[in-house]
Amino acid sequence: AWSVAPAAPVTPAPAAAFNPFALPSAPAPGAAPQGFYAPGYAAPQARPASGDPVLSAIDRQIAELSRRAAPEIRGEVNVRVRSGEAGLSQLSSLQGRASISTPVIGSGRLALVVEPVTLDGGSANADARLRYGANPIPAGSALAAEGEPQLVDIGAQTASGVGVSVTYTSGAAALDLGTSPMGFRKVEPLGGVRWTPTIAPGVEGRIWAERRAVTDSITSFAGSKDPVTGLTWGQVTRTGGGLGVVVDQPGTGAYAEVSAYRFEGDQTADNQAYQVNLGAYVRPYRTEERELQLGVNLNHQAYDNNQNRFTLGHGGYFSPQAFTSLAMPVTFRHRSPAWNLEVGVTPGYETYREDAVAVFPNRPDLQGQLEFLAGESERVSAFYPSRSRSGFGVSAGGKLEYNLNGSAQLGVEARYSGFGDYDETRGAIYLRQTLGAGGRP
Repeated sequence: AWSVAPAAPVTPAPAAAFNPFALPSAPAPGAAPQGFYAPGYAAPQARPASGDPVLSAIDRQIAELSRRAAPEIRGEVNVRVRSGEAGLSQLSSLQGRASISTPVIGSGRLALVVEPVTLDGGSANADARLRYGANPIPAGSALAAEGEPQLVDIGAQTASGVGVSVTYTSGAAALDLGTSPMGFRKVEPLGGVRWTPTIAPGVEGRIWAERRAVTDSITSFAGSKDPVTGLTWGQVTRTGGGLGVVVDQPGTGAYAEVSAYRFEGDQTADNQAYQVNLGAYVRPYRTEERELQLGVNLNHQAYDNNQNRFTLGHGGYFSPQAFTSLAMPVTFRHRSPAWNLEVGVTPGYETYREDAVAVFPNRPDLQGQLEFLAGESERVSAFYPSRSRSGFGVSAGGKLEYNLNGSAQLGVEARYSGFGDYDETRGAIYLRQTLGAGGRP
C-alpha cells in the first residue's frame, strides 16, 4: 500500500566528524583537515629500533628537519562507499587530492590543495521518490482521490566538482581557507583554525573553530533539485568549534573534548548540536619499534531537530536527538626505517533516538496542504515517525606506508564501519615526495 511517509530509509552512523575512533584518512573537500582525530587513537608514534637508540633518535631528527625545510608534493585518491537507500541516503564517492607545500616564515608551512570529487547516490525507485522533494503533495492528492500516485522522476543522483584550499601551519597553530567543490549547486566558503598549545609536559590543550561541509549524502553535500517545484535545497554546512585537553604519558593517557555546532543549508531547517567526548588508554606493550594500545571511549551527542530525511526542508544528514556510544579501540603500530604499519579494531555499543518530524519542517504552506490531505485519507501521513535503535557496532581499519627512498613514501589505507543495516567502507592510496631531501630516516 502506498503511503506518503512509509518506512524510513537505512539510518547512517554518526558523521565522520564525530567519530572518535576513525583511522586517519584524507577528508572530503571542505571537511576537517587531518589532525583532528581523537588523541587516544592517533597517539604519538614510537621511534624506530636501532642498535644505538641515541644515534637512531638523532638520525630521525635530522631527517625530520630536512623534510621540514624542503618543499613537498602529495597525490592521493580516495574511494568511499556508504550503504543506504538508492537515490536518498546511499552515497559513493571518488575523490582526488593534490597538494604542494613549502616552508615559509621560520617554522611555518604553506600549502595549496586541489580536490576534485565525484558523487553517486544511485537512482531512486518509486518508494524512494515518494519521500523526495515535494513529491508527497501530488502523491497525497492522488491517494486522497482514491487513485495511485503519479510520481515525478528525480533522475540519477550525481554531482561533481573541484574544491580548492590554502593551509598554513606553524608550531601549535594551523589555519585553512577554501571553498566547497566548484560545480556543486553553489560555492560555499569553508575553513578553520586550531591551536594545540602545550600546557605542561605531556599535557596538550586543543581549541578549534571551523566551517565545514556535511558530507553524509548527495543532498547534504552537493544539494538537490526538487522536480515538482524546481527549488534547490540542501548543501548543509556546520559552523562551530570546541576545546579539549589531552594527557599523554609513555604508558597511558586520557582526553576530554566538548564541541558545539550550528547547521545551516539552502531551504533547510536550521539545527544545533553538541558533543562530549571522553576517553582513556593504556599501552601494555611498547618498544622502540612496536606498540599496542587499548582504550575506552564514551561519546554523547544531541541535535535539536531531526534532519535525516529527503523532502523539502530536510538536510539529509544523521541528526539524532540523543546518541551515546561506548567503544573499546585496540590499536597496533609498527614503525621501522622502511615501513610503518597501523591496524585497529573498535567494537562498541551504540544507542540513539530520533524524534518524529514534519514532512516539510520549514514550509508551512506545503505542510498545511499535506496535513489537509492526511485528514482526507488514512493512506497519507504528514509526519515521519520517531525511531530508536540500540546494538553493537564495529569499525576496523589499517594504514601501511612504505619509504621508497627516504624522500618519497607510498601509502595505502582502508577502513570499515558498521552498525545494524548500515555500513561504510573507505580506501585510499597516496604518494608523498619531499623535494631536495634524501636518505632513509
